[in-house]
Amino acid sequence: MEKNLFRGFSVGTNNVEISILQYADYTIFFGEASMENVKTIKAVLRTFELVSDLKINFSKSCFGAIGMPDQWKHDAAKYINCSLLFIPFIYLDIPIGANPRRCQLWDLIINKVPNRVVDKLVSIQRRFLWGGGIEQKKIAWIRWDSVCLPKEKEGLGLKDIKTFNPALLGKWKLSLCQHQVELWARVLDLKYGGWRSMDEVTRGTNESIWWQDLKMVLINRNRQ
Repeated sequence: MEKNLFRGFSVGTNNVEISILQYADYTIFFGEASMENVKTIKAVLRTFELVSDLKINFSKSCFGAIGMPDQWKHDAAKYINCSLLFIPFIYLDIPIGANPRRCQLWDLIINKVPNRVVDKLVSIQRRFLWGGGIEQKKIAWIRWDSVCLPKEKEGLGLKDIKTFNPALLGKWKLSLCQHQVELWARVLDLKYGGWRSMDEVTRGTNESIWWQDLKMVLINRNRQ
């Protein structure tokens, strides 16, 4: 990066550059779609193998580009010796680039939960608690809202998903406020205005579905 051998992806008017994201054993390179960047990535990966005496599993690695011809993508992927990435793709079990308002998306993960998914999850909890199976329902002897009460209030302490999920979403505002210098917070601030814009109703913007849903939860909570 210091020698300008690799050009990252710039975000916002202040051009915050993102070149790499890492979590556990996952690594994602971000950069301009150029063969110079492709060659640099291959050199970095090969150097890592030589220095660490470890081998990169290229059969599980992917290369993707947006706005480039298909032939260019195939050539770049072949040069790195990995498969071609298609959108949407899975990262940390999360579908990236998919429509989050499709109920099928939430079969694997839960974030901003549609009501149908909430009902499905509660149904699974009820069957587990009362001993029923997939095709068998047993009598629920206690109201579900009583089951979800804290133990000190004679409940079982189970989470009420319909209220717990908005509470988790609401923590995003606190996290944005407390971690303003972090890269992810600076990106959200440049794209959407950060935590200060979460209480503002905006229409006709280019906000992502996730950000729109997050703002809707916070605005509705403030009106209550």
